Amino acid sequence: MAKVFTQFIDAGNIWSLKENDFGDQFKFSKFISQMGVGTGLGLRINIAYVTLRIDAAYRVYDPNQPLGDRWVIQNWQPLKPVLNIAFGYPF
Repeated sequence: MAKVFTQFIDAGNIWSLKENDFGDQFKFSKFISQMGVGTGLGLRINIAYVTLRIDAAYRVYDPNQPLGDRWVIQNWQPLKPVLNIAFGYPF
């Protein structure tokens, strides 16, 4: 059984191809500003052919917030991570 501690940064978003009221239509000119960014720490446990992932993640940049409040890392609360538990791929 192998155990690996890791640190990660994740960036991305989900866009729509059609215009709607949510403002999530993909536009190349707004691509970078519409990407969310998160970071965190994780543990990977390899048991035979299965990988167990346990991550504590934090939002850094939230494009859904108003323009001046998108860098949510300013309100970082280290004791309130988003916990993710998964089986399968190591990423």
